[in-house]
Amino acid sequence: MALEPKQLVYQGTFGKEDNPLPKVKYEDIPKERRKKLHRKRLYNVVPEEFEEWLAVELDFNKYRYISEGIDFEHTKKRLADEEDQKSLAQYYRAEYNHMQKFAIWEEEHLTPLVKELTGMAKSNPQYDCHFLYKLERQKLVCMEAYLSHSRVADASGEYVGKKWLVLCINLLDYILEYKEIIKAQIKRMNLRNLHGLVDAYTIQQFKKEKYAKKDRQCMKTFHGKDIYVRKMERLYHLIRLYKTRFWWE
Repeated sequence: MALEPKQLVYQGTFGKEDNPLPKVKYEDIPKERRKKLHRKRLYNVVPEEFEEWLAVELDFNKYRYISEGIDFEHTKKRLADEEDQKSLAQYYRAEYNHMQKFAIWEEEHLTPLVKELTGMAKSNPQYDCHFLYKLERQKLVCMEAYLSHSRVADASGEYVGKKWLVLCINLLDYILEYKEIIKAQIKRMNLRNLHGLVDAYTIQQFKKEKYAKKDRQCMKTFHGKDIYVRKMERLYHLIRLYKTRFWWE
């Protein structure tokens, strides 16, 4: 159950070679319409009225305020120059572009993932450890999909903390697919720091038994899988407790 690649949404900024200023003049917009547009938030603006909304918003923000003094007690007001307005317009265009594309991607890709998560929780409430790990994995998949398309991600879907989230998903794959763990993996397993992971009898039996030719008849492989999964669980919980929490906070 490897983490499937996602269709990434382009999140780059408005091109520097383009003119980000609105394609309509503020003076050409009727006064009543200006008031109506100014009351709108960016996420409520439809594509047909974005250029007018941008013109109104830039006019509203045509002044810049500069604080001076040790405690910034003095404030100076100046009229924004063309570069200031271009910078603000570039931000609004990039933000609007992201919101429009994110809404489409959310409907096509994220919503089905979330529905799958809620469906699992609602229709199959077998709250043993295996089911809870499956539920946890699906939750992390939803989180990773969302974050890789959110404002914290770059144009490639990379963000700080991504490696820890993906590592947690991969560790859950190992835990959930414990039946697929092979003898070669068990042989490479580090047997140190097992205290508290499994009972002393399991460790004793694992060390005492010898590998059989067939894994299904091999008690050493059976006990080895148990130890292997417990080590994966501990690593998973340590990453979730420290690495992902530290990054999230």
